[in-house]
Amino acid sequence: NVKYIPYPDDVVKENKKPNNKVGLYPNPTNALVKVKFTFNSNQPCNVKLTDISGKMVSQQSNVLSGQQLDFSSFPLPKGIYFIRISSADKKFMANEKLVVE
Repeated sequence: NVKYIPYPDDVVKENKKPNNKVGLYPNPTNALVKVKFTFNSNQPCNVKLTDISGKMVSQQSNVLSGQQLDFSSFPLPKGIYFIRISSADKKFMANEKLVVE
């Protein structure tokens, strides 16, 4: 099961709708993190895992709302990372912090 968390305040204003959700589980992690998001669009999304400097570590394309993704934190060094989700039409964008222990 994925724990859904509400959008942070820095998400694009038009995307702050109650049924738009992003979940990361477990967070913090030391193994596998599950990412799931839902929003009101049928646009495919790009999901990127970046380090704190913005360098891309991993990416998955053409992901649809409701799909669950798994990102391995091995062999990433301990630290802060970000899951960045954006739809093809750029109407849905979210950034979530991920802590690797």
